[in-house]
Amino acid sequence: MLESLVEDVKRVGARYLLAAGDISAEALPVDLSRAGQLLTRFGDYRRDYFVARGNHDRAHTGDPYASCRAGQWQGNDCFHDAYFPGIEPTYFSTDLSGLHVIGLDTYDKAGNGGDPGGMSEQQMAWFRRDLAAHRDQPTLVFGHHPLVMQDSAFPITASNTLDQKQAAAILDQYAKSPGVFLHHAGHTHRNHRTVSPSAPRVVHQEVAAAKEYPGGFSLLRLHEEGYALNFYKSRGELARRWSERSRQEIQGYWPQFALGNNVSDRNIVVKRDLTGLRRPSPAHPGHGNGHGRRNG
Repeated sequence: MLESLVEDVKRVGARYLLAAGDISAEALPVDLSRAGQLLTRFGDYRRDYFVARGNHDRAHTGDPYASCRAGQWQGNDCFHDAYFPGIEPTYFSTDLSGLHVIGLDTYDKAGNGGDPGGMSEQQMAWFRRDLAAHRDQPTLVFGHHPLVMQDSAFPITASNTLDQKQAAAILDQYAKSPGVFLHHAGHTHRNHRTVSPSAPRVVHQEVAAAKEYPGGFSLLRLHEEGYALNFYKSRGELARRWSERSRQEIQGYWPQFALGNNVSDRNIVVKRDLTGLRRPSPAHPGHGNGHGRRNG
């Protein structure tokens, strides 16, 4: 599924790829390495594609992880070694053709992966400073856990989102940051668009998992006067077969949940002042930002 996603993102002309967490099932070194090899077919890490941590990427215990660094919160952190080597933190910000991009680690904590996401106090303090320093610049934030979750046919539990106190604090910061226009998350395995009254200028876009039905990615096309966000299914032959097979999850109800309840949950056009954006260098044809996610 990831192999098809990378080829399809290139085919539609995306310039950058953001992978919002759960890069592998349980952060085994061999799986993280293979994922990195496939993602590198798109381009160079930290120049063309960027990665954030999900709850499945957390530090683990056991012999398969023993060669990795000691985790800040628990076990051994193979994800940190694979994607944020040395002493650098597992969160970051960068400017891409005038667009400010913030990548969050929404499992910057101890836990078993089945609890709410969370960010350390150090990361929260950095995040506030970064938002303040780029207050008016067009800004996209991506991370694994969404801040809010609404309109689900399944029970909504605390584990579906970031810790609610932290989510509320981030929404408060968004209300003070005119440049932030999109918060992209995964984790819920569905396409869904939410606008919180706490920060109505920011669209919260959940993107379905690449690993199962509907199997694909969202393409963000940016312009000075707004943006278009469209979901694409992966087109590789094996990806199509697996997508069709996995659509039978939850006794066949899965498509109604994962694809998106409304067309606007996966395809929208938003008028917004994004002055300051520049045409990116032509490393790949086109000028979109591909948003993909592997697992849940």
